[in-house]
Amino acid sequence: MRSDAEQEMFEERAAIMEFYGGLTRAEAEARARQALPPTTPELPTAKATAGYLAFKEFWHHQRKEK
Repeated sequence: MRSDAEQEMFEERAAIMEFYGGLTRAEAEARARQALPPTTPELPTAKATAGYLAFKEFWHHQRKEK
């Protein structure tokens, strides 16, 4: 899902290409879509991952030994 800022940038680029470039709206949107950076999937928070919990347990164990 794109942020509001990314959506605005997409719409602005498409409008500029349509108006100044003489492209159809569909062509302009296709080119504007290509110009946007790829989206990243939503990632779980670090504290929710099993790797984080294992590291946390290891870290606390190491600190108790000192």
